[in-house]
Amino acid sequence: MIGTSEIKVRSAKKEDTIAIADVLRNEGLSLPPAADPQLVIDHWERLWDKNPYYKECNAEVFYGWVMEQDSKIVGFFGYLPRMYYLRQQKMTVYIASNWGILKPYRRFAYLLCDAFFNSFPEQLKLTTTAITPTGKIFTMFKGKKFPDPELNHAYVVPFRTEKLLRIKFSNFPRLYTFAKPFLLLINFLLPVSFQCRFFWKKKGLQQINISELPPDFAVFWESCLQQSKGLIASRSLDTMKWVYADVKKEDRKRIFLYRSKQNNQILGYASLILEPVVTSPDVKRYKIGDLLALNETAKKEILKQLISYSFYDHADLLEIHLVGNINRNEIPSFNVVRITPSFPVYYHTADKELEQLLSEKKNWEFTPYDGDTILG
Repeated sequence: MIGTSEIKVRSAKKEDTIAIADVLRNEGLSLPPAADPQLVIDHWERLWDKNPYYKECNAEVFYGWVMEQDSKIVGFFGYLPRMYYLRQQKMTVYIASNWGILKPYRRFAYLLCDAFFNSFPEQLKLTTTAITPTGKIFTMFKGKKFPDPELNHAYVVPFRTEKLLRIKFSNFPRLYTFAKPFLLLINFLLPVSFQCRFFWKKKGLQQINISELPPDFAVFWESCLQQSKGLIASRSLDTMKWVYADVKKEDRKRIFLYRSKQNNQILGYASLILEPVVTSPDVKRYKIGDLLALNETAKKEILKQLISYSFYDHADLLEIHLVGNINRNEIPSFNVVRITPSFPVYYHTADKELEQLLSEKKNWEFTPYDGDTILG
């Protein structure tokens, strides 16, 4: 039996990259293939070495902690700092990222977690994953749920009803064959189909490559920051290019700018993330990764255009998960509710004043852009 004396926890080093990736891949995390070690290294370097936080703060790169037995890495808890603003003041948030432990060693998980939670205890720690064990660990270490009980509600706009029903009722192929013509007709008659075809023509929304992010985006971001009233993640030019870089070259992140027709000023920005459904990989799902707008009119127009873009790009569904930014009644087309498997966001800090402040939803400006959910 493995004893505690055989287990060692230490700071991760860059030379650990391949071994850590092997552990995480074994635990089901999505990483570049082991057959291409350079791609694994590039992925690691993007997340950590090229993280703009370290440049802005002139700090040394720190990757997190590894767990070892006899110099063999058996676990990892990633530490991924990001720059945030709270009432226009800079602060660092430490993101729990890319963590996993090989099954025979999971009873020692508390050793890795202790390193994460009790290093810089008064700083804010954040996790943005719907994996149940992660939520349990944050709770065990006195973490709190994001202060909105509906954060685990996502709103889904269906486009290809006949395909979604075929997958849902795959055990009844004969029934589907009989119903397919009616489902196709219903799909054509869905209000969103008419809205996209006849009413929501492209107006002011421009898709761009992140490498072409224009300099005046900095002006837009500064305006958003001045309007902010809660904790908001940085959207500086360097940070945006870091978040939306796609080292895996999967072309799954789409960036959009919304400009004024009068003076060409940027009034809003948004992103779509192409994210497969794990249980049904042939379903084409877009998720709104982020949406910021300087006024309500721009926000509503961007939302319409994202729905239209997803429809014309042959998505099967669009998922909207923007608590505090978009209410369900603001979604201008039919939608249904999806409940996430576990509550998706927890936070932790030993700073009592900060903890009290963040216990109120109004003090957060949170979207899927936060944490590490769209960094991969």
